[in-house]
Amino acid sequence: MEVLSRTAAIVIEKEKEARARKQAEQALLQGTESLNKQRRLYEAAISNTPDFIYVFNLEGRFTYVNDALLESWGRTWEEAIGKTCLELGYEQWHADMHMRELEQVIKTRKPIRGDVPFTGANGRRIYDYIFVPVIGDNGEIEAIAGTTRDVTERRQAEENARKAEERQRLALEASHGFGIWEWDVKNNIFTADERLGCLFGLSPEETRMGIPIEKVLLSIHEDDIDRIKQHIEEKVRDGGQYSEEYRIRQTDGSVRWGSFKGRVVRDDNGEAVKFPGVGVDITGEKNAILALQEADRKKDEFLATLAHELRNPLAPIRNALHILKSQSASHLHQKNAHHLIEKQVTQMVRLVDDLMDVSRITRGKINLSTSVFNIEEALIAAIETIQPLIDERQHQLTVNSAEEPVFVHGDLVRLSQVFANILNNAAKYTGINGSITVEVTTTQDAVNIAIADDGAGIPADMLPNIFDMFSQVDDSLEHAQGGLGIGLTLVQQLVALHDGEIRATSDGLGKGSCFTVNLPRCSAPAETAEHNTASEPDDKASLLPVNVLIVDDNQDAAVTMAWILEAMDYRVEVAEDATEALQMVEQFTPDLALLDIGLPGMNGYDLCVALKKNPALAHTMFVAQTGWGQPEHIERSKASGFSYHLVKPVNMSEIKPLLEEVKQILAQQPKH
Repeated sequence: MEVLSRTAAIVIEKEKEARARKQAEQALLQGTESLNKQRRLYEAAISNTPDFIYVFNLEGRFTYVNDALLESWGRTWEEAIGKTCLELGYEQWHADMHMRELEQVIKTRKPIRGDVPFTGANGRRIYDYIFVPVIGDNGEIEAIAGTTRDVTERRQAEENARKAEERQRLALEASHGFGIWEWDVKNNIFTADERLGCLFGLSPEETRMGIPIEKVLLSIHEDDIDRIKQHIEEKVRDGGQYSEEYRIRQTDGSVRWGSFKGRVVRDDNGEAVKFPGVGVDITGEKNAILALQEADRKKDEFLATLAHELRNPLAPIRNALHILKSQSASHLHQKNAHHLIEKQVTQMVRLVDDLMDVSRITRGKINLSTSVFNIEEALIAAIETIQPLIDERQHQLTVNSAEEPVFVHGDLVRLSQVFANILNNAAKYTGINGSITVEVTTTQDAVNIAIADDGAGIPADMLPNIFDMFSQVDDSLEHAQGGLGIGLTLVQQLVALHDGEIRATSDGLGKGSCFTVNLPRCSAPAETAEHNTASEPDDKASLLPVNVLIVDDNQDAAVTMAWILEAMDYRVEVAEDATEALQMVEQFTPDLALLDIGLPGMNGYDLCVALKKNPALAHTMFVAQTGWGQPEHIERSKASGFSYHLVKPVNMSEIKPLLEEVKQILAQQPKH
C-alpha cells in the first residue's frame, strides 16, 4: 500500500511537471510567435517606408539596410551587408564625412544630423539624415542606427519660395520703394509689409499680425484725416480705384508724405471683404516740390529786389547830374553832387560784384590768390572799408585782438571781403549809437573771429536758412537798408573755400546777433631779407608823356574814361571798333592800350594779336577790359598778348598803377 502511494505520488508529480513543461513550451511558443509578429510588422513598416533605414556596426559597416535604400543604391542585400560607404561607391569626401560623424556619435553618445546631395539610381537628390547611438543592456554603444529622408522636393519648394520672395522684393525696390498693404474689411484688420509698417509707425509684430484700421488712421495728419476717411468709406460703398496722398505723423513728431493706391475686393454677394493696395513714401518728392516752389518764390522776390536796388541809385544820380549841369549851382553843391554820384555808383558796383562772385563760386570758376598772413590784416582792411558807415551811424566799435599774431593761409582780399560783408550787415542792422564787437580767439589749430552786435537780431526760425541764397530776415528792413540777400551766401562760400566754417547765433528779434568765422591756423611765414615794398615813382618817369588808346564800342564808357585821363594830363585817343583802332595807330603810337573784348567784327583778342604785329607798338602795354572774368577768359587774354585782364566796371584805382608801370617802362626805354 505504501509502495502504491509513493508510486502514485511520483506519477502525479511527473504529470505536474509535464503539464508545467507543456505550459512553458506553449508560453514560449506564444512569445516567440508574438516576437515574430512584431518583427514582421516592423520589417513590413521599414521595408515599405520611402525613408532609408540602416544600421552601422562600430567599424562603420552596414549590418542592416531596408529595401528603399537598397533600391536607391541599385544593390542586393548580399552586396550591401558588411560594406562601408566607400566600398558601396560613395565619393571619397562623402564617405570620409560619414565616418567622422559616426566616430563623433560614438565619442559623444549623442545623435548627429545633416543634409547632403547624393547621386544614385534615382539621380542627384538632396537627403536629410540623422545618426543615433544604440545603447546595449550593459550601457555600451552596440551600433549606430540611421534614417535618411529625400528632401529634394521640399528644398526645391523652399528655394522657389525664397526666389519668389526675392523677386517680389526686387520688384518693390525697382518700383521706387513701393510697399504692400491690405485691410481685411470683415475682420477690421490692417496689415502691411515692413516698409509701410515703418511709415505708419507700426512695430514688427503689429505689421505682421495686423491691427485695427482705426489705430492706423490715428497716425494720419489732422488736416488730412477727414478727407481720407470719407474717401475710404466711398470706395467700400461704391467701389472704384482708390488713390490718395497724405501726411503721416511719425513717432518722433516729424511728418512724412505717402502715396497710396488700392481697390476693394468683394465676395459673391457684393460685400466688401478685402481692400488691398500699394503705397510709397514720397516725402523726398514732396520736399523737392516745396523747395522748388520756395526757390521760385525767392527768385521772384530777388528779381524784384534787384530791380529796386538798381533803380534806387538812378534818381539821386540823375538829380546830381542836373546840379552839375546847372550854371547856378554853388561849388559846395557841385562837390556834394560828385560825392553822391561816386557813392551810388560804388553801391551799384558792389551789388554787381556780389552777383558775379556768387556765380563764379557756384560754377567753380573762382581762383584764390593765397598767401600766409596775419588775420588782423584782413580785419583791418575790412574795418577800413566799413568805417564810413560805422561813423555815419555813430556805432561803438570794439576790437579784441588775440594775444599773439595769428596766421592763416588764404586769400587776403577775399577774407577781407568776408569780414567787410559781416561788418556791413552789423552796421546796417544796428541802430544809431549801437555797439559792434570784433573778438579774435584761438585754439591750437584754429582761429575764431566773432563779430557781434546789439542790433535787429534774427528770428529763431530764420537761423537755419540765414546763409541760403536770397534769404532775408525782414524784407521791408532789407529793402530799406539796401541789399540783395546774397551777401551771407557769398560769405559762407568764401569761408568754405578756405576750409573754414561760419555759424550765426541770435537770441531773437531785437536782441542782436553774432557771426563766428572759424579758420585753420598755420605757422608764421619765414622772415625774408627783402621786403616787397612798392617802389617810389621815379621823378623823371612821372614827367614823361603817356599816350593811351581806348577801344570800346560803349562810347559813353570810353569817352568818360578819356575825359578822366585827359584831366590827368594823359594824351588819349578813342576808337569804336578794331578797324578804327588799326587805322588810328598809323598816326598815334599808344604806350597803353585798353581794349574791350566784346567788339563788333574783330574781337579784342584778335585785335591785340594784330596790333602786336606792328613794330612801332613793341613796348606798348595791352590791357583787356571785359565783363568776363573767369579763368578761361584770363588764360585766353594772356595767350593773345595782354599783360593784364580787368573786369568791368573798371575803376581808376586799377588804371593808375598800370599808368605808373608804363611810365617806368618809358623811363628805361625812352622813345626816339
